Amino acid sequence: MEIIQRKKCILSDSDNIEHVFTFEKFPIRITSTDSLDQSTDQFEDMVWGSSSLGQIQLINLLDPDIIYSNYHSTGVIGKIWTEHHKKFFNFINLEPNSKILEIGGGSGKLAEHFCETDKNFEYEIIEPSNKSTISDSRFKFTQGFFENYKFDKKFNIIAHSHCIEHTYDPIKFLNKINDLLNYGDYQYISIPNMKYGLENNSANTLSFEHTFYIDDNVLEYLLNKTDFKIEHKIIEEHSIFVKAVKEKIKKPVKPDFSYIKELFVKYVDNLHNEVSEISNKIKDKKFYLFGAHMFSLVLLNLGLESNLLECILDNDKQKQNKRMYGTKFLIKSPECLVNLESPIVVLRGGVYTEEIKQTILKINSTTVFV
Repeated sequence: MEIIQRKKCILSDSDNIEHVFTFEKFPIRITSTDSLDQSTDQFEDMVWGSSSLGQIQLINLLDPDIIYSNYHSTGVIGKIWTEHHKKFFNFINLEPNSKILEIGGGSGKLAEHFCETDKNFEYEIIEPSNKSTISDSRFKFTQGFFENYKFDKKFNIIAHSHCIEHTYDPIKFLNKINDLLNYGDYQYISIPNMKYGLENNSANTLSFEHTFYIDDNVLEYLLNKTDFKIEHKIIEEHSIFVKAVKEKIKKPVKPDFSYIKELFVKYVDNLHNEVSEISNKIKDKKFYLFGAHMFSLVLLNLGLESNLLECILDNDKQKQNKRMYGTKFLIKSPECLVNLESPIVVLRGGVYTEEIKQTILKINSTTVFV
């Protein structure tokens, strides 16, 4: 596979990146697969580095056509995501006759809220992974990467949710958004709360898809560099919402993001410690691992004892009864825990942990969580 080397910091064209930590031979896809043949799975070192500014970012970038070739339902399952899409919709100020572009809106969940309104607007979605089934005449769907697509019109609202952290060059991404808006127009942004994720050892915080650390400080710096000013911001444990207006502003001074590197180093240390603690607790016992996602892949990559792992549990019906890519383990519905006596479930779901726990307890109230 072709590896794209990120040689310069995402925040500065003149700042080199130094190695911090490598997750060795990590599965290149966060997905399920129908194939039981593990020999075709691909792995690459997931190499993380830091610039002199303290900004953490992936050094080895993978071909996006490959890692996004299988849609894996992010942002679709669960109460937290349902509430997120509704909150983000309410956060967006929809003017009559708006021309809206949503970047990375493949799930269609945000667009569905716009469908429920009777206002006149034009809504275009561009997404690389899958095609929307929305039939509303106000909507247009384009399958492709935003950075590579040539638009023939401007918009007055551009929205993207849990998208910018997937980009390889966020300044290029934001400059293109700038070109598609007039001064005084807005972009509405939702990003994962990575600071909360790292502080709480959430294994899905960074990956081959989330190619750099972002929080409201990093986002504001990127926005200011590309002629956007934050007008409103909401910070929650799951996500950060930002409303930014296109406006000529003074370029920001060089930032100090040294706290990010410190957060990341502590996060990696904590993950290693958690893997050791979990392995000790489940020693010689059959157990289940929740999450056909980064939650499980990171723990297994860092050496979680898996000889007695029964299967990986997940609530997504599209993943169930398939194999977790990069592992030998099948994915099952938590319903397989029915009638078992005190099944052990290893659960490291970050902000989703309590929601997942309550779902499983409704299936089997004797479940023991590690």
